[in-house]
Amino acid sequence: MASVVLASSEHRLAARRFEVERLVAALAVVLVFADLPSVSRFEVSLIVSAALAPVWLGLLRHYEGAVTIVTIAALALLNGLVLAMTAGSRLHGVSVEHGLSMTLHLLGFVSALGAVLWARTRLPLPAIGLLAGLAMLLTVSRTSALYASNPWRFGWSIPVTIVVLSLAWWSGSRSLQVVALLVLALLSVVNGGRSNFAMLALAAVLMVWQALAQRDGSRHSRSWIPIGLGLGLLAWVAYHAITWMILTGRFGSQAQERTVDQLNTSGSLLLGGRPELTATLHLMAEQPFGFGLGVLPTLNDILVAKSGMASINYDPNNGYVENYMLGHGFVLHSVFGDLWANFGVLGLVLAAAVLVIGFRATATRLQSGIAGGLVLYLLIRVAWGTGFSPFSTSHLTIALFLGLVLIARREEDPA
Repeated sequence: MASVVLASSEHRLAARRFEVERLVAALAVVLVFADLPSVSRFEVSLIVSAALAPVWLGLLRHYEGAVTIVTIAALALLNGLVLAMTAGSRLHGVSVEHGLSMTLHLLGFVSALGAVLWARTRLPLPAIGLLAGLAMLLTVSRTSALYASNPWRFGWSIPVTIVVLSLAWWSGSRSLQVVALLVLALLSVVNGGRSNFAMLALAAVLMVWQALAQRDGSRHSRSWIPIGLGLGLLAWVAYHAITWMILTGRFGSQAQERTVDQLNTSGSLLLGGRPELTATLHLMAEQPFGFGLGVLPTLNDILVAKSGMASINYDPNNGYVENYMLGHGFVLHSVFGDLWANFGVLGLVLAAAVLVIGFRATATRLQSGIAGGLVLYLLIRVAWGTGFSPFSTSHLTIALFLGLVLIARREEDPA
């Protein structure tokens, strides 16, 4: 009788401990993804997720690709330091402040990924997305000039999308998720968000495809590669279809005029809207192995970047290159560009690993019919951000995507 009472007491204690850990996991997700003031240059998200390292480090091996990503990130950081130490021989100076900032962003990405993976053992996936979205929503910065010009596009869009798609995912209804994606896509059209419209519309198409494939009941290849190729083809078709819609005025005269100007200038909607890409490619041709953590550009680097932008008929002599891109370090407005410039070739390997592992995990979920609209949207946003968004503003979104999508190796994972 005493043993039964003891077992019951231990069970209640374990249950209480689990509930406490659930609360801690929920609070951790909120603090990791909230845009809170830094503490002595350290973001609160990094402090919280790093403090949880003892509980998530041991979990990495249970998720396919997690150890690979963390290992490459560590090697990239080491490579960035080595490159910075040899910068003097290349007549480059080094900014300790910029180097520290990029280091903290990389560490923030890794530790946020670990925190989300640990939270998965205590919370449902949609709950994690909802908490992260609410944290972003409640701490949207309203002080920037971009926010003042278009609050939805440069402030509320991503957090609201994550919150709405998390709620729709939690409902378990695919139809509701498709409707949510389409409504959010229409909001993007109204507010001038051409790229966000494309991401949401493409995610809706993938949700419909997933539902039809499950209803058909046909067996699919166990390989994720055919689905990955299909996603690439679908993205190509969507790009050209949406470009045609914009040029024919379906998105309004303002979007039509802006798109025509970009096409006339560069011959490409992507290059015309993101001239930093050509600057990055020219810098890569000049310095293939990258520059290093905190390395400062030389006058020659500035001229190389400007020549790349001028090659698509963009006027680079407007202060943008000197004051933003190459003013206090290499800020190339793309995940792959920032990682390459600061961490060298291993930075590129990290960017590629994120895409390949993320695509593979998403394709696996699509095959199984369990890919939520939020995961599909984040996949597309991360792929877009790899080429067109700064790492400093994208690293937490990438961590959220990977944390939600990575496949668990063990069946007892609650996700």
